[in-house]
Amino acid sequence: MMMYGVNSFNQLEVLSFTHSNQAALDQWIKVFQEHGVKIYHTEKALTATPNTPEGIEVVPMMEFEGTLKFVVGSEAEDLDNIFLTEEQENWAADQETKRRKQGFIFTVFLAILQTLMICFWFPKWNIDGESFADDSGVIFAFLFTVFIQFFIYWYMHKVKWYEPIRDMAILYIGIILGRALSPDDWTNFHHAVEEYAVMVIGCFLFFYYRYKR
Repeated sequence: MMMYGVNSFNQLEVLSFTHSNQAALDQWIKVFQEHGVKIYHTEKALTATPNTPEGIEVVPMMEFEGTLKFVVGSEAEDLDNIFLTEEQENWAADQETKRRKQGFIFTVFLAILQTLMICFWFPKWNIDGESFADDSGVIFAFLFTVFIQFFIYWYMHKVKWYEPIRDMAILYIGIILGRALSPDDWTNFHHAVEEYAVMVIGCFLFFYYRYKR
């Protein structure tokens, strides 16, 4: 709840405090109505709203007519339900752009790491048919790569629908480049690397699009 008005020093002031139950809020509403105080409510959460007259005046609100647009004690499910001032929205947009660029750079570094791993580590592994043997490091490399990519997306917070496809293409380029530069030119090695690429890309895309919020 936010109270906005003129204090005893004839200055505009904003006070805020929380109410977790309907009964307490109803008491305040009753007091306000008895004293002719105008009551407004909003569908937006005011968690990030500055306690200033300028911050309150830009909140989208409607006059209270007996029914609230929210459930007392509930929390905003995502950032889209939190009201932000124009300045806060600009800051949030800048942060999102910054994190997205950093996420892209981190993915490129991960692709470069794939190239180095395939060039200098993978050739030391045993191959069973056209796949890396179970006693090789392929499972570790697979889990490491998938985990790091999910960590990058956790850091980014917001991921556009096409970015996982783009990033998996970048990883694939890194993997294929590593295969091309590897000193091991055996055909079964190339097939094993391709199978590794399919494991990484297929697993990541499946779990991302299957369980994304």
